[in-house]
Amino acid sequence: MVKDGVIVHEVNVYNQLGQLVWHQEKGIDKIDISMFNQRLYVVEIIKDKGRSVQKLIIKH
Repeated sequence: MVKDGVIVHEVNVYNQLGQLVWHQEKGIDKIDISMFNQRLYVVEIIKDKGRSVQKLIIKH
C-alpha cells in the first residue's frame, strides 16, 4: 500500500506475550480488528522508510 508517499511492506500484530498473532505482507489497506479478542496488542508497521510500533487496545 502507498499512502502519503510511504510504501507499507508488511504489518505484524503481537499479543502481550510478544507472540505474532497476525501478519500480512501484500495488499495491506486495512486491518480487520473484529477477529482480535479484547486486550492489548502491539502493531508493527514496516515501511520503505523504516518501521513504527504502536499499541492497540481493543475494547468490545
